[in-house]
Amino acid sequence: MISTTTDGVKLSHHALRSGILALLLFLSYSSVFTVDNAKASSSEAAAALFQDKWWRSIRKDMWQWEGADWAVISTALERIENASGVRRYGDKVDTIVKYGPGNWIYEWNQIAETAYKQGLEFEQEGDQAAARKYFLEAAIYYTQASYPHFRDSHSKAALSRAFEMYRRAGRYFEMPLEEWKLEVDGVGFSAFIHLPQVSSSDSLAVIMKTGGMDVLSTEYYPLSETINHAGAVMIAYDSPGTGNDGIVDREYDKHHVAVLKRILKDPRFDSDRIGVWSESLAGLTAVKLAIGDYRESVAAAVNSCGPMHALYAMEITGGVPEGYDVHKLVDSYRSGDLSPDQISKFNQAMLNPALKAMLIDFQGETFTDRVRSNPENVLDLLSKSLPISLVEQGRLSKKNITNTPILTINTHSDPLVPQVESQMATDVSVQGRLMIYSDYGGHCVSRSEIPVIMEWLAYHLKLDSLGNLVESNREE
Repeated sequence: MISTTTDGVKLSHHALRSGILALLLFLSYSSVFTVDNAKASSSEAAAALFQDKWWRSIRKDMWQWEGADWAVISTALERIENASGVRRYGDKVDTIVKYGPGNWIYEWNQIAETAYKQGLEFEQEGDQAAARKYFLEAAIYYTQASYPHFRDSHSKAALSRAFEMYRRAGRYFEMPLEEWKLEVDGVGFSAFIHLPQVSSSDSLAVIMKTGGMDVLSTEYYPLSETINHAGAVMIAYDSPGTGNDGIVDREYDKHHVAVLKRILKDPRFDSDRIGVWSESLAGLTAVKLAIGDYRESVAAAVNSCGPMHALYAMEITGGVPEGYDVHKLVDSYRSGDLSPDQISKFNQAMLNPALKAMLIDFQGETFTDRVRSNPENVLDLLSKSLPISLVEQGRLSKKNITNTPILTINTHSDPLVPQVESQMATDVSVQGRLMIYSDYGGHCVSRSEIPVIMEWLAYHLKLDSLGNLVESNREE
């Protein structure tokens, strides 16, 4: 069942499948939908077989959705699991340190190179569809070789190859892939423009798409097809620090702003129909755009499972111990007024078992990398993560501060996002919608929820193919 907690309306699952949810989009006040009987799992969920022995999350469903061949991936995972060698974490099979057989990057590089060579063969034969398929597979495998995209030489080399393969596949998209080279804070990054095939000369709606801190812009080709078939443009790019040398800081949305400015200068695009769709830790950026200086240029914003505060304030793992004023402490640390003993004492007080576990988890290490923090210094990490919080920035203190519609969507038990934060992020909009999936937990909803998000975006961006889009996607 799907029900709303604000207006008393109850809809059956069949009603949603028929597109009646679109009628509710006319309502102008914030509402909360709880979705039951969902036959899916978190987008970052790993099968039970891979949960305990693996440091990284083995995202079978997501990788298959992207276009990867699970049989091919399985061979690489088997080699990693069965290899012998010094592991960074002795109980985690995917942490062999030396580059070579059994090393995560090495084994994914092998299957990526095989897919690339297959793509070349089909390219030489003139079979563009098959060439595209294998170049896309190569892009996925090189992307996962780099995952979670740290800065060592082998990861960066795999990352470079992932972008190269995606560009190569892009030659054979229905409309050839375009690429913008942009720069923020002296750091370059790419935005990939996926254009629809249209006969009209009318300006086009645009959806700006980003993943979180460990999902790359090379992983959204299937979504680009869905968006293009709805008559809109998808522009995929990466947040600071993911696939580039940027830094996540208070202005986490700086890449989004740069892309938005470029869109507004392009006459092909309709400046009144620009949507932004950000997920995982980057979900915050969609909310920030919708309430920030460029909110008049954003027609709709999707925040998919974005943390707003508790993660950045380290409240997820217990918060700052009693006796400390976190703001005074951080200010003193930044100004150099704390002695090494004072810093060490605070770090020891903070390092409870939950925080220790999070800091060595792949997501924790990824976050530490993105904010350029010293992993041995908890206070340094806190001083860099706390300013990212939209609560700390005072941006979520009032309701109904923007007319830009915001959809927040998540599971009911996201370990990184307390539901109250999702509510706060939604309530800043006069046209806010909070959709919570109650039948599965974990961080982020699955890719099977894309039709629901697309239906909402299609309404607000005035896409002509709203009904057909929803039905065709749900049939798939």
